[in-house]
Amino acid sequence: MTQTKNSTMSGYQQLQPEERGMIQTLSRQNVTVREIARELHRSPSTISRELHRGTVKQRDTNYLFFTNYYADAGQAVYEK
Repeated sequence: MTQTKNSTMSGYQQLQPEERGMIQTLSRQNVTVREIARELHRSPSTISRELHRGTVKQRDTNYLFFTNYYADAGQAVYEK
């Protein structure tokens, strides 16, 4: 018999800009993904995806590449 109705809620809430700012601050302090997730009461996979979404590759003054997470970049990708 096939189940047609599900009693569990399957929904989620997007990250708020304030949460993205916290992720940016904590990631700059070298806090782990799990600790950030615990602080924001979110899943570690959500934090990991957000870090991937908002990470930008740039060059420093010696023309060497480095990557950094920016909350604005993550928000822009989300809105796009």
